Amino acid sequence: MIVHQPLTWVRSLPSLIGVMLLALSILAGGCSGGSGSGQSTYREQYEAGMYRQALASAQARAGRPGSTSEAALVAGLSAEAMRDDETARRWLEPIARGTGDLAARARAALALIELRTGDPLRAARDLEIASTQLGGQDAREAARVSAAAYERADRPIDAERMRRRAIGAVSTGSQSSTGFAATSYTLQVGAYCTRSRANQRVAEVGAVVRSAGLGAARVELASRDGRVLYLVHVGRFSTFDDADRARRTLGVSTIVAQAI
Repeated sequence: MIVHQPLTWVRSLPSLIGVMLLALSILAGGCSGGSGSGQSTYREQYEAGMYRQALASAQARAGRPGSTSEAALVAGLSAEAMRDDETARRWLEPIARGTGDLAARARAALALIELRTGDPLRAARDLEIASTQLGGQDAREAARVSAAAYERADRPIDAERMRRRAIGAVSTGSQSSTGFAATSYTLQVGAYCTRSRANQRVAEVGAVVRSAGLGAARVELASRDGRVLYLVHVGRFSTFDDADRARRTLGVSTIVAQAI
């Protein structure tokens, strides 16, 4: 039996791509480069929502559009966040022509532009390609969002094909009534290379988190490309919408992420 996603998923598609994009940006490569490399500056500026500063810093690092470096990607992401689509495309399109994680994230950002400018079919195709360039949970999320974009483009057969790919991208386990593996959500307020820095972030947000009625922030371990990351998570929610409402009221820079 074909099980369709609820319409609320399709209506919230742009914000879901944005969440997926930011989560990938924080997790991938977040431990590369030392403090003198300048990389942490533009990355932290982007994560903090300082998009104009992040664009300037990343452009200075990357040079001209055409580079396929992480700095070029952050320049494109920052321009997209400011709705400067022309600048974003100049930085992102050369990266998207490649392969691997950087190309996947560039395609996700381009998909966000395409949705905003009324081209859901192109967005769906970009996300479908991104799903083949990623692995594990990231591939699953890209496939799920691609399915929703195909739905918006009135391509139900392609939408169902991508739903099935999303299911196949994770190991067999309990599944929800929508046909996707059951999951829960949390708020991620940081991803760090060392436990000491993660513990410092827990202390920084502790009072705000408690006053919001979300208990205590916690540090959880994740692995990315052979590296250990220390993720600072807050709360646990049964739906994306519940987590997103908490994110908007928390008052600190955070993203919705899947709970570990």
